[in-house]
Amino acid sequence: MRSKLSLTAWIFLGLAAAVAVSAIALSGLALFRRHSRQARLSQVAKLGQPTQVDGVATVQELAEPWSSKTFIFHRPETKEDISSIVIRLPDSARDQPGSYWAFSMHPLLGKCQLEYITDLQKLSDDYRFQAKHPMVGDPCSRAVFDPLQMADLASGNWARGAIVKGYAFRPPLGIEIRIQSDQLVAAKME
Repeated sequence: MRSKLSLTAWIFLGLAAAVAVSAIALSGLALFRRHSRQARLSQVAKLGQPTQVDGVATVQELAEPWSSKTFIFHRPETKEDISSIVIRLPDSARDQPGSYWAFSMHPLLGKCQLEYITDLQKLSDDYRFQAKHPMVGDPCSRAVFDPLQMADLASGNWARGAIVKGYAFRPPLGIEIRIQSDQLVAAKME
């Protein structure tokens, strides 16, 4: 017996199936990456190798809200050196790790280096985005990320730097900051 669905209905069903398959594939990839990373980290711990930590700034260097400092994060799992930045967030105590946002300056997909934009006129002119505080921008895609907003990830986790304009796969890859004495230490990248 032949189906009585219209051509438009068949196209819609095909697109819906493709979207569902893509979502399942992306979720599987995220889960695979997470488990692979955990396995590598546990293997390193078993070997008794110390985890390398990088001091990136002092608390005094980032005393003012919205101040920032670029640094190179060394990723031990892949032996990569990654251009990164740490930003002091406003309205928080400077001796608390949550007062800082550190992230990779390279977007997950794409070749342009992200830029931390404190000049609100530049945001307006170059990104066509009106802001009341500094933002992070991708000069290739013109996506804008808000340091004060959190975003839901496909894995169910949250990440700082919600996309407030344009399109991007996700917010920038975050780097955990710890405070040891007066030093900000880049502990690990997500």
